[in-house]
Amino acid sequence: MTEHHSQRSLWQVLGLYLDMRRSIDYAATRNDISIDQLSYLGISWGGAVAPIMVATEPRIRAAVLIVGGLLMQETQPVVDPFHFLPRVRQPTIMLSARYDSFYPLETAGRPFFNNLGAPPDQRKLVIYDANHGVFGYARNAVVQETLDWLDRYVGPVK
Repeated sequence: MTEHHSQRSLWQVLGLYLDMRRSIDYAATRNDISIDQLSYLGISWGGAVAPIMVATEPRIRAAVLIVGGLLMQETQPVVDPFHFLPRVRQPTIMLSARYDSFYPLETAGRPFFNNLGAPPDQRKLVIYDANHGVFGYARNAVVQETLDWLDRYVGPVK
C-alpha cells in the first residue's frame, strides 16, 4: 500500500470522527433530541470504524453494528479500529452474516466481537445465514434485533 493511500485513510477516519462529534454537539443544543439516549449505528464500513467513534465519544450509550468487522487493509496504528476495541465499553450488538465476503465471520467478525471491551452480558453477536447484503435476506429480523437492543440499553423512544 502506498503512503498516499494510508494517509487518505487517516484523513477519512479523522474527518468522519470530527463530523460525528460536531453533529452530537449540535444535537445537544436541541430541546427535541434526547442526548442521553444517543446510540451509534454502523453498517459495513461504519461498523468497522465504530470502535474509534464509540470508544472516544462518552455520550454514546449503546452501539449497533451491522455486517462490520476487522478491516483487512493496512492502516496507521493511530486509526486502526482494532486498537480501540477494548475501549468500547458501551453495550454493543453485532449483526453479522455467515457468508459475508467483505468481513468474513471467522476472520473479521468474531475476532472483532471477541475483543470488544463491553462486559460479556452487554454484548451480543447475532449471525444470519446471509451474505454482506443481510438486509435483503433478513431485514425484519435485523430491524427487530436493533430496536430490542436500543429499547433495552437506552430506553424506548419517547
